[in-house]
Amino acid sequence: MTTHNGIKLADLITIDSKKTIKEVNSLYRKYYSSGSCRKIEKTRKLIVNLFNGKFKNYKACNTEYHDLEHTEEAFLAVSRLLYGYNCINGNAVLDENKAECLLIAALFHDTGYIQEQWEKIGTGAKYTLCHVDRSIEFLRKHYNDFRIDKNNVELIASFIKVTDLAIEPSNVKFDSPDDRKAGYMLATADIIGQMSNRRYLEKLMFLYNEFVEAAIPGYESEYDLLKKTVGFYEIIKKRLTTKLDESYLFMNYYFKNIHDVERNLYIEAIDRNIDYIVKIINDSSTNFRSKLKRADWIVDFKPVESA
Repeated sequence: MTTHNGIKLADLITIDSKKTIKEVNSLYRKYYSSGSCRKIEKTRKLIVNLFNGKFKNYKACNTEYHDLEHTEEAFLAVSRLLYGYNCINGNAVLDENKAECLLIAALFHDTGYIQEQWEKIGTGAKYTLCHVDRSIEFLRKHYNDFRIDKNNVELIASFIKVTDLAIEPSNVKFDSPDDRKAGYMLATADIIGQMSNRRYLEKLMFLYNEFVEAAIPGYESEYDLLKKTVGFYEIIKKRLTTKLDESYLFMNYYFKNIHDVERNLYIEAIDRNIDYIVKIINDSSTNFRSKLKRADWIVDFKPVESA
């Protein structure tokens, strides 16, 4: 099935860097000022530089799951959720300063994986368990380099904090109900952005490597991680619905109003990915890698050995 302009529905959630920033700008300007939009775009350019090793005293991103693509996934998804939220609320849209901080938080939320130049051992994956706190630390240290108002730093930090899967979202302190709604949108975007990726199953191989380096227990192999992702999604569904207040439903209004599609393509894509994992698990006729949809994409994948 295609949209009215001939684009495959699956392509509507595919990340393309140039198209991503163009769409984010377009959605944002429907409710907010051009000046605020330009601040977000400048922040994004600096974050791209950071991930590409062009930020003073920092290495390029060297984690292959939590990479620049994932940051842009979250960035695009949260802008779409924000648009859907504003569609519902009419004249009571999210305050412009909070909206600006929300999109900036999406850009900063995984900066904790980036290593400093002096680090000689391992990759940023070793910070998996503490990357959220490191992202907040990076924000507090460099907010001035990004021309972020000092008064907004802790609000942005609270948005980043709620992306931590190890904490209860309700335990994150917010100053207002609107702040909490915004934080929940970012936490939702972080989840649905990565799990809807058409290469999600292949990228799980790299996530396994990150887990090994971070010494995260419970996964014996890449295949074991693949199998356990099915149960993980059941936990994630509860988080999305009961702990993040079903913020993913704001996406329905985005697809309806922008593309005239009355479906949540993110959730559908995640369900397809999980269904395919189940299919792989139930088929023992060949090695699981041969059944990945883009097996050639991981031809150079090299599993790391646990300590």
